[in-house]
Amino acid sequence: MSTPLKVVAVSGGTYRPSRTLVLVQAIVAELTSTCQSKAASSS
Repeated sequence: MSTPLKVVAVSGGTYRPSRTLVLVQAIVAELTSTCQSKAASSS
């Protein structure tokens, strides 16, 4: 059984787009892809 992962991104500036958000989204996408690949190969 897997445990959900909670990811929190904090950005200090409201006057420009957050690079932190984009970085966190990329990390979550890669983790999701990796976890799905491992789950498929273990089935």
